[in-house]
Amino acid sequence: MSFHFERNIVFWDNNGPLLGGCHSASVPCEINFKLDHNVYWNAAGEPPVFPGNLNLDQWRERDQDRHSLVADPLFADAKNGNFQLQPASPARAPAGACDAGPANFTIITDGNNLFGGNVYRVS
Repeated sequence: MSFHFERNIVFWDNNGPLLGGCHSASVPCEINFKLDHNVYWNAAGEPPVFPGNLNLDQWRERDQDRHSLVADPLFADAKNGNFQLQPASPARAPAGACDAGPANFTIITDGNNLFGGNVYRVS
């Protein structure tokens, strides 16, 4: 396993795939990482496309993102850079819930470039 990517909010606003690369129709898509406990939201209204051109249910069949959500994280004002979460945000972990959304998390504002987009650390 190369790395684990967990407890993040990934937010983007274009029609690109969630992760760049490995989006051919050929399966299986070679991956050496683990994703879980994340919240994904594409403000352009498109569902996330995971490596291998998979939707979330297909991606979960590969033991990825089993506890992750595709949901609006309810930022205070993302367009103006205010990434504070509103009280009803699905990214807030309820007291005692270990598998809910992230409690301390990183917001990544470019789903196509998880490691080169703007990153905001929130705790």
